[in-house]
Amino acid sequence: MYTKENRSIENILKITLETASLLLRNGADVRRVEDTMIRICKAYNLKDPEVFSIASFIIITASTKDGKTLTQTKRIYSSSMNLTILEKANALSREICENPEPPSYVLEKISDIEKNSSNSNKKICFGYMLAAGSLSIFFGGNLKDAFSSVIITLILFFGNKYILKPNLNRILYTFIISALMGIMAIIFSIIGIGTHADKIIIGDIMLLIPGMSLINSITDMFCGDFVTGTTQVVAALLTTLSIAGGFLFSLAVIGGLF
Repeated sequence: MYTKENRSIENILKITLETASLLLRNGADVRRVEDTMIRICKAYNLKDPEVFSIASFIIITASTKDGKTLTQTKRIYSSSMNLTILEKANALSREICENPEPPSYVLEKISDIEKNSSNSNKKICFGYMLAAGSLSIFFGGNLKDAFSSVIITLILFFGNKYILKPNLNRILYTFIISALMGIMAIIFSIIGIGTHADKIIIGDIMLLIPGMSLINSITDMFCGDFVTGTTQVVAALLTTLSIAGGFLFSLAVIGGLF
């Protein structure tokens, strides 16, 4: 049952932003996020909703029937790809549009989605190791190279878990992680744990490539969102350059031995 307090425009815009943030932080493209925000506002009978979103920022303005207008913003500090959360967030947005629930209920559902949909550390670590080993073999490595890639990818896993924070410079972080993995790959090939340093590096480097960001940016530009698309393209290119720079640095440090 609605009350005057929980159906206020402030609370409605808050749940709209929180839902949009949940989508954006877990891999949704900007066009889908903006469309969802407009639909939620209309479901709660807000007038003239205006939304704007890029990968790191969301802003929304809407009005009530009595003429009250309010603007709210939300900053997005980090994002990743989590299809489980994305699916549940989409389902929640559809539920809200079909049957507008009290904002307190929506906030509780968002909290439950975030708490209950995160993959365990064991699953994430296993995924990293499986991908690194498989990719190393796919690009021409042998079992020793795959084993080396599996071991070295633990650097990335523990770095993402314990070092990577929302306020950390991702470009610098990616450079350092790439350099460390490159150095370990060359050392492994020198001491005989692995055979081909380049195949070991390829298995690990593919985990860092910002593929989804690049795809989403191109999609946004084709849909006319040039600001968002350009921003994400630049971010993806800078990340790619930092990856390449990190591995080149590792070659320079060890002496370029393959």
